[in-house]
Amino acid sequence: MNDLLMAWRNIWRNPRRSVLTILAIVFATALLVFMLSFQFGAYDDMIDSSVRLSTGHVQIVAPGYHERPEMRKVISEPDGLIQASAYLEKVEKVAKRSEAFVLASGAKRSRGLAVTGVDPAREIEISSVPQQIVEGRYLTKEDGPAAVIGTLAARHLQLGIGDECVMLGSGRDGSIAAGVVSIVGIFKSGIDEFDRAVMQLPLAEFDAIFSMDGGVHRLIYTFDNLSD
Repeated sequence: MNDLLMAWRNIWRNPRRSVLTILAIVFATALLVFMLSFQFGAYDDMIDSSVRLSTGHVQIVAPGYHERPEMRKVISEPDGLIQASAYLEKVEKVAKRSEAFVLASGAKRSRGLAVTGVDPAREIEISSVPQQIVEGRYLTKEDGPAAVIGTLAARHLQLGIGDECVMLGSGRDGSIAAGVVSIVGIFKSGIDEFDRAVMQLPLAEFDAIFSMDGGVHRLIYTFDNLSD
């Protein structure tokens, strides 16, 4: 008790010094809490942006596809899996996607692109790409041979709204896959690697061009909140 009393008296022996010390500690603590909160919030935003842009919270793929993506490694009956997973708690949205790498050509230039087949109605609910259209519009379920493309890819290929893009790649069955799509929209995600390399087209059109026979490469799930 005497020690506490002595300590208390010592604190207020020089009130000005003590007040300045206390204020400095309070300020430093408040600044630390603010910076940590800002940092963790930025991390959450970065993760959520990645989730909404492409990855989802959880993915289901065919065995071996994650380690070595190949066209033939597909989920053969995706609708059955979607129906079965509808009863899982916390599942917010689910979407089907298929992927291929192609040589894409405009009128004058060519480059390699990652082409993703998407269900437009589901993609609007699960992905941020539909909200990132800067020219034209996003895909609809009524679209046939249509596509949306990243700004940097469109610039390199010199493609604008209404222009045609020729694709050449490999089908699921090993055959040569070729198709022509019309550009209906250009998106800008703000991530150069994504905007430089990605083009999306309706899943039905992807299925026809790449002989998918109803199979898909990924089921993308999002949950109610990031902590799940």
